[in-house]
Amino acid sequence: YFVRNGYDKPGQIAVLTPYLGQLIKIRDVLSKSFVVVIDERDDQLITDMEESIDDENKNPDGGPVHSTIGATASRKKLSQQVVLRTVDNFQGEEADIVIISLVRNTKNESDRGNIGFLKSTNRSNVLLSRAKHGMFLLGNAEIMARHSNFWKKVLEILRNRGQVGPGFPIVCAQHPDYKNTIYEAKQFIEVSPDGGCFEPCGQQLKCGHTCPYKCHPDDPQHIGVVCQKPCTRLFPDCQHPCSNKICGENCGNCLWPIGNITLPCGHEYKNAKCHERKNINKILCKEKVLRKLPKCEHEHLMECYVSVGDFNCTEKCGKLLPCEHPCMSTCLDCQKLSERANQNPLLDHMGHIVRSNHKKCTQKCERSSASEICPPPKYCADCTTDDNVKNQGIYLRPRLLLLIKKLFINETFAEVDWTFERMVVLDCGHVYTAESLDHVMYMKEYYEMDKNNNWVRIKSITSQPSESKKCPQCRAPIKNIYRYRRSTNKHVLDVQNKKFLMKYDNYLKQLNEDITNVTSKIETNRKKFLEEIQKPLKPQVKKETRIAKIADSTLQKIPEVVSTEQYSLLEKYYSIPMIHEKEWTRHISELLKIYRNLTLSMFETKSPPYKLAYEAAVSLLYASKTQTNICDLGKNFESLNLDYDSPACQQLKLKETLAEVGLIAPKIDVRMYLDAFFEIVNIQKVIFYEVSQVITELSKTRETEDNLVFYDKNWIEFGERIIEAIKKHLDIIITTAQQNNYRRHVVLSSLELAEIDCKAERFKLKYPPNGINPIIQKSVKNRCAEIENMCEDICNMLSTMNAEYFEEQCKSRIDEIRRELLDIRTAVMRDMPLTREEKLQISKVMNSEFQGSGHWYQCPNGHTYTIDACGGAMEFGR
Repeated sequence: YFVRNGYDKPGQIAVLTPYLGQLIKIRDVLSKSFVVVIDERDDQLITDMEESIDDENKNPDGGPVHSTIGATASRKKLSQQVVLRTVDNFQGEEADIVIISLVRNTKNESDRGNIGFLKSTNRSNVLLSRAKHGMFLLGNAEIMARHSNFWKKVLEILRNRGQVGPGFPIVCAQHPDYKNTIYEAKQFIEVSPDGGCFEPCGQQLKCGHTCPYKCHPDDPQHIGVVCQKPCTRLFPDCQHPCSNKICGENCGNCLWPIGNITLPCGHEYKNAKCHERKNINKILCKEKVLRKLPKCEHEHLMECYVSVGDFNCTEKCGKLLPCEHPCMSTCLDCQKLSERANQNPLLDHMGHIVRSNHKKCTQKCERSSASEICPPPKYCADCTTDDNVKNQGIYLRPRLLLLIKKLFINETFAEVDWTFERMVVLDCGHVYTAESLDHVMYMKEYYEMDKNNNWVRIKSITSQPSESKKCPQCRAPIKNIYRYRRSTNKHVLDVQNKKFLMKYDNYLKQLNEDITNVTSKIETNRKKFLEEIQKPLKPQVKKETRIAKIADSTLQKIPEVVSTEQYSLLEKYYSIPMIHEKEWTRHISELLKIYRNLTLSMFETKSPPYKLAYEAAVSLLYASKTQTNICDLGKNFESLNLDYDSPACQQLKLKETLAEVGLIAPKIDVRMYLDAFFEIVNIQKVIFYEVSQVITELSKTRETEDNLVFYDKNWIEFGERIIEAIKKHLDIIITTAQQNNYRRHVVLSSLELAEIDCKAERFKLKYPPNGINPIIQKSVKNRCAEIENMCEDICNMLSTMNAEYFEEQCKSRIDEIRRELLDIRTAVMRDMPLTREEKLQISKVMNSEFQGSGHWYQCPNGHTYTIDACGGAMEFGR
């Protein structure tokens, strides 16, 4: 049960017992279902015990009992491993789930005098303190409380919590109302076969379809669920529709025709597919060639690659049967019947087999039938006897009142001329004329009408939301009427799209909160992290290392996002030592997890319900067009047109499909995509700040230590790469926002870019590779001018937006940027990097002149300062 609910890793589940004899019994039972991992100490004790007892007590089956230690546990799946220990040998270890067997569980009064080892407080403390997530005790609570004050207090606590009873309570995680208490092991299979319950899963798969299985918490992400619905995707590189695949399968090779190509045999291969051009030698030539067959008088069109000796004649036999009907069996069938009837089949003068044996004469029925689906018999206008139907008032919309948006009851069902009016019967039982209900269903939004008031062609549906259509009399939803399927399906699509937007809005809010919480946690842990990082490393001989390529499928789907590898594989990208990489990865691992989740959400928001519906409509309509034409040609091969299925013909069909599909190609709402991208930039800014702190600490250590290897320059390179990545992301956000007219996002991303440019220039001044020189000074001054122009452009955009509060906030940030630019311009013309000797001289003078603590600090703008004659900073200033 616990394995199916996610505890499937080695060591997550442990079974403990105070006694070695009980350990053997439990091992024998559990080994039927799991690999039981036994500690080497317990294994040796078991061996000693088994050697000291008679063979008859070893095993009820007569064979020896074998233990399984950790070395052999890898033979089965890791999800089948259970740790089994005695309490004494489990000290210092932990497990998520701990199941404890208290062996003093007996109904024999004579055996109730003591509880053995369980009287030991130390053992009991070990026994009760090994579980991280859940602990389950099996034993006689009454006896334990009677013979031990310690256990009496423990049981009192458990009873107050309602945690003592005759069985184990279980609750389905997906359906909390599904609760059961397990009294016997077999009940798990009866009430929770897959770890959940018998309710339908009902969860939406990533493709948008609903999971068809019952509740299964052992696979909450539906990794093992393969959607069986037809595939409706378009190939991403060529935008051709997928065909003959189910939704859960890979689309495979594109089967879209690219034109005719010449095969090695000299024939022209028509309608080559996208993927066939690369493997032309593997194509079997299907050109029809007329050849004479060796065993009969028939000539046959066969495909070029087929050998005439291997070809089976499929022509009708044609020989007259005794009933004077021609034999309709195939020539091959009659050849085989004649060969079986005669050991040496007769041959005619041409060497052909004489077909003397035939199957029975059969006649194929050529009749075909069709009937349309009609309302139930009680609604028959000619023969209904139901008075409720006859007397039902029928809503009509008189033709003289077409401009009045109301329906009027003019006649009863019996009075309406149903030879003239078209009848529509709703699921609720109310009857309408098609003309009146067309008005209710707003048919003019979905179809075009000619001068005679007949619907003649469809209109393209927009993505504007629609309302649910209901019966005018009882307000029951109108559904299951084929005539109005476009209207009802449109409403379903609107509801799905609304849920889609709400889902990802809430998800982004949650991720935003996660970023805030994780950032606070990083700030709390920063001091300890920096203490580990600033430890100088001894010179080492660089060893050649092999780094496995990590395939992040999520980031491959969104290539515009920088991979998390650049923030975690520091040794690979920046030659930062592995010991630093491990500490760094531990420090920001939760942040990178959010980064990956944001990237996944960006990918998923690119396929909203409207886009999936559009692709499905294009694929299915094109498929129906193609299949119809193929079937028609199959009936009469001689009518084959050489232009059929040419690229021009296929393009024409696709153009017709796009015109007839009835949906306007959706414009994807990129707001959630942009918001997720902003959160990724926020994560990058946090990472950059942490890198800056590392560089500062390493620089301090370099000034006080000699003959050691430092990696502050490697971390500086890391910081520069982060700045480049942030700029790349902001450029993409700005471009996407401009293309989709998201003006607020353009302004905000431009502000972010200006701010990060200021940080980049400050970073360049703080850690110049070769010191501040005229080239650096000119470069910084030019970049500051560009940032100033960027601020002017942002102000111009704000002046056209009529958003006072938003404009006020943005201009406040612009003022801050301009102050920063002024400071940078001043610094680049004034500041020159100090040598180590100069810094030591300054420190010596300051220590003699001031009575401070001797500590030096750095403000967020990079200025160095100290505090005189006090214990620390007590006031805030600018």
